[in-house]
Amino acid sequence: RLDDEAWQAATKLGPFLPLATAAEQQVQNTTAWAVWDEAALYIAVRCAEPKPKKMRLCGNKRDDDIWGGDDVEVLIRTPDQKDAFYHFMINPAGVVWDSINRAGSEDRSYNPSWQHAASVGSDFWAAEMAIPWKALGLNPRPGLQLRANICRQRFQGHELSAWSPMARGFLEPEFFGTWTLSA
Repeated sequence: RLDDEAWQAATKLGPFLPLATAAEQQVQNTTAWAVWDEAALYIAVRCAEPKPKKMRLCGNKRDDDIWGGDDVEVLIRTPDQKDAFYHFMINPAGVVWDSINRAGSEDRSYNPSWQHAASVGSDFWAAEMAIPWKALGLNPRPGLQLRANICRQRFQGHELSAWSPMARGFLEPEFFGTWTLSA
């Protein structure tokens, strides 16, 4: 429910852009918000979708290969991680996937407790996530910096877009943007 009052005060992230390898590609509008409190990092994403009935949904349960269809992905590298990052995904049906990526290898045994929801409207789909700081091994504080990205895969048109521009795919932590927690 992106009309919730909590999202009105959240930081709205800049526009999503196609991958550099597809820079000329037009992508559907994607808007994301992020906010935090002492308990969790909260992320909301609204994905314009003119043909929601044609979305491709993959997977039925947690950690199924949902990236074979439409999804939103959140990637987070904490300050103590040099060659690892957390990876969270959700598709329009609310099926999720999570892992820790260490030097290019996915650890799918990482199954933290996090909240998530998805909904589909007449011309969009939306997702909300609450990722507890405990799941990231962090104690939040103003000034804390995270390297992060939010990415979208849209099966129709084979669109790949991201908040922080990427070159060839989503698993490029050297291109993650920086989020600084504010008071």
